[in-house]
Amino acid sequence: MKLIFTKKNIIIVILIFGLLLCFGYMLKMNQIGYSTDEWLTLFVVENKDPASLVEHYAIDRPIRGYFEKYMFIAFGV
Repeated sequence: MKLIFTKKNIIIVILIFGLLLCFGYMLKMNQIGYSTDEWLTLFVVENKDPASLVEHYAIDRPIRGYFEKYMFIAFGV
């Protein structure tokens, strides 16, 4: 049997995996809670502003600071 990968097939596979991931995680989302790293992020945002996350993550994860800055601007705290 020969598999033919078309753009439509790839999109369908990605959607199926995405739905499975959402289904698997969303059912238990309220039981996950915050991790140790997230509490410090919330502290920085509450005491300063989302732009300060870039400086907060500058040493070990510089790209994450930009991502989280825009995430907090979009979704709020």
